[in-house]
Amino acid sequence: MSWDRLIFPLKMEFWALSLLFFVSLSESAKPITVPRMLMAQRAGMLYLKVVTPDILKDSLQVRLNDSHLYFYAEAPETNYEVSLHLFRRVESQQSDWEVRSTDVQFVIQKKWEWRFWPRLIKEKKGEGGLWDYIGVDWRRWKAEEEDNIPASTGEDDDWLDEEYALIKPSKFPLEEWDDSVMDLLNSSSLSGWLENQTVATVLFFDRATRQNMQTHALFASISKMLLGHVSMARVDRGTNSALMKKMHITKFPTTQLFLGSGEVISFDSTGFKRGRDLLDFLFRQTQPAWMDLKNLSHAESFLTNYSRVAVGMFDIRVPRKGVLRKEKQFDYMARSFRARLDLVPMVFAKVNASLWDPEEYATFLQRYKAEAPLTGLVLDKHGEDQMKYAMKWTHKLLTSWVYQYQFNYVEPITKDNFQEFRNRKKPIVYIMFDDNVESHKEFLEDIKENVAKKHYGKVSFVYTRVKGVAEEMIRTLRCDYIGKTYAVLEDFTNEYMYCATPTEETNLTVTRIDKLVQGYLDQNINPDKVRSEAIPLETKNPGPLFKAVADNLLEVVSNPNKDVIIHFYSQADDKWEDSAFELEKFAELLEDVPTLKVYAIEGLKNERPVDFPDLGYFPCTWMFPMYDKFAPRHFNASAGFKSDRLLWWTHYAASYPLTKDLLPPKLRKHQTSPMGYNGPRPRGDMQKLIDREQNLEPNLVKRLYTVEENTVFDIIEYDETEEESLKELSESNATQAAPPDNVKHEEL
Repeated sequence: MSWDRLIFPLKMEFWALSLLFFVSLSESAKPITVPRMLMAQRAGMLYLKVVTPDILKDSLQVRLNDSHLYFYAEAPETNYEVSLHLFRRVESQQSDWEVRSTDVQFVIQKKWEWRFWPRLIKEKKGEGGLWDYIGVDWRRWKAEEEDNIPASTGEDDDWLDEEYALIKPSKFPLEEWDDSVMDLLNSSSLSGWLENQTVATVLFFDRATRQNMQTHALFASISKMLLGHVSMARVDRGTNSALMKKMHITKFPTTQLFLGSGEVISFDSTGFKRGRDLLDFLFRQTQPAWMDLKNLSHAESFLTNYSRVAVGMFDIRVPRKGVLRKEKQFDYMARSFRARLDLVPMVFAKVNASLWDPEEYATFLQRYKAEAPLTGLVLDKHGEDQMKYAMKWTHKLLTSWVYQYQFNYVEPITKDNFQEFRNRKKPIVYIMFDDNVESHKEFLEDIKENVAKKHYGKVSFVYTRVKGVAEEMIRTLRCDYIGKTYAVLEDFTNEYMYCATPTEETNLTVTRIDKLVQGYLDQNINPDKVRSEAIPLETKNPGPLFKAVADNLLEVVSNPNKDVIIHFYSQADDKWEDSAFELEKFAELLEDVPTLKVYAIEGLKNERPVDFPDLGYFPCTWMFPMYDKFAPRHFNASAGFKSDRLLWWTHYAASYPLTKDLLPPKLRKHQTSPMGYNGPRPRGDMQKLIDREQNLEPNLVKRLYTVEENTVFDIIEYDETEEESLKELSESNATQAAPPDNVKHEEL
C-alpha cells in the first residue's frame, strides 16, 4: 500500500474541518445588530414589530416570560439580538408571534388592562441604549380613548403626565408576586384540569379593575406554599365570556372551591386582607369536615376537648325512611361550614350507630335523654342547654339553624371576632365592662339567665372590657364612655344605636338592660344614635370643604363662633358632580374668612338626628349664623347652584358682609334672589345679637327652630347696566323697518 493512499483520506478530512472552521469563523464574525422595534397597543394588548429582513427562520430564538422578551435571529449579512425588560408584566401563555418576510410580529397580552403604556421597556428614558431602536408602528397605532381608560389598576396619577411618565421608575408592587404555579385556564382546559385535582380553587378575574389585581396578588403570594395540598388556577374573564355565561359568573373576582366529592363552593376572596388568612382557609379545606366518633370513650374525649359540637347521629340498623339522605345532608352542611370565611367555633362529629356496641350507644344517647333507634342532630355546648334539631332536613334549613344557635347565650368579644358578630346582621347588645371581666361573673350569669335566654335567637349578647378592645370598636358603637360599665344595642336594619349608660351615682343593672332590649323589640323607645357615617378624623378632613356626619351634625352647626354653612346632598343625584365643583370653589374662596366654615353631608348615608330640624328635601344649603342658631338661613337655588350666587347669599345672610375682593360681579335683575327662607340677616348692632345668642342658657329654655318665608326683597344690589342694555336693545328693534310684503320667505 502506497503512502498516498494512506495520506489522501487524512488530507480530505483536514480540508473539510478547515472549511467548517472558516465557515464558523465567518458566522461568528458577522456583526450583532439590535433590530428596529415598532410598537402599538390597546388597553389590554401590545403589538410589537421586530424589523428583521431576510432572516433564516430556523435560526429564530424567542424566549418570552412575564417580564422579559429575548429575540435572536440570523440573516446573511448580520445577526439580530435584543433583550427587553418590559415596562409591566405580560401573559406569556396568551401571547404569540408570527415570522414574516421582513419582520416578526408579536401580539402580547398585557397582564392588566391599564391606560396605554408610556414606554415599552422598564428602563427610563436616557438609561441604556435601546430607546434609539424603539419607534411607533403607525399601521397599528390607535389613539387612546380617554373615556375608556381602565385607570383603576394604575398605581398613581403621575402616569398622566406624558413627559414625566418617560422617566418615572416602573414599580408596581402588586405585580411582583410569582404566579407561575397558578395555571392560566380557559374554557377548553378547565374541565380536564379539574379531573386531576382533589382540592382545587379557581380564581375568575377581570384584568380591568384594581380589586381583581389585589386579589390576584394575594393568591399568587401563597400559591407556592400550597403546592401538593390545594391546586390553584385562574381564568381570565375577557377571553372566556362564554364560559362565564355557562357557569353563571357575573361578578369579578369570583373564587370557587372544587372538592373531590364533586361539590363546588363559591366564596368571597375579597374578604381576605392578608395572605396568611387565605392560606389558613385553603389549607383547612384539606382537613376532614367532621370527626367520626368510633365508640363511647372516643366520643366523651372529643366532646370534652371541644366546647361546641354539632353531633349527627344516624341509626340504619333499623330501616328508617330517609336516614341515608339525612346523612348526606349532614355531610354537605359540614363541608359548607368548613368553607365559610368567618371561621365559626362549631365543629362537627358523626355517630354511625351500626358501628357501635349497642350498650355503649344506649349509654351515649342518655346524654341527650334519647333512646335508640335515633337519627337526629344535637348541638352540644359546654355550660349551655342542649339543642335538638326538629325541622325538615334540608341543607338550607340545617345550615341556618346551626349557624343561628351555635353561639352561646352570652359571648366574649374581641377585635378578632368583632366583625364576625356584626356580619350576622342580627341585633347585638354590647356590654362594655369598665374593669376586669372576672369581677363581673355574677352580673354576666344574671344577664344570661334573666335576659339573654329570654331573647335568644332575636338578639345576640356579647361582652368585653373597654380597655381590651380596638378603637375601631369604640367608634362603631358611637356611645360616649363615662368610665363605667355600659351597654349598647346595635340595630342593623335602620343602623340605629340604643345606649344604656349608667349615672354618676348608680351602675348599670340587669333590669336596665332588659328594659333596653324589650323597648327595642316593642319599638317604643327612640334611638340614641341614628344612621351615620363614622366621624372623620381631623387629619382626613382638612377642608376647606369639611365633611359632616349625623353623629356630629348638631355639634357642627351649633358652633357659637362660626357662621356654619352646610350643604345636604346625595351622591345619587345626577347633578352632584357639578354642584360639588361649585361648592368646593365657594369653600376655597371663603377659606380665610375667620367667621365662616363650609360643610357638606351625604343625606342618604346620614339620617337626621332627632333634635335636628326637618329642613325638607335635599339637595339644599343652609346657614346657621352666630346671631341666631335656631333661625337658619336658606339658599334659594332655583336660578342655579353657582358659586357667585352662593357668595352674594353669604354676603347678605352671614353675620358680617364679605369684603369687596371676595364679591363676584353683581347679579342680573332677571335672576331670582338667592335669599331663601328666613331671609337676610337682621338689622341692628350685630355684635349685641351675637352676644345675646351666646349668653342664652340652653338648659333653661327649650328653643324651637323657626323657618319662615323670606319677605325682604329690596336688599339685593343688581347690575344696573343690564337694564340700560335691555332698553337700548328694545329701542333698536322698534326702529327697524318691516320687510316689504313681496319679499319671499327664503330671502327673509
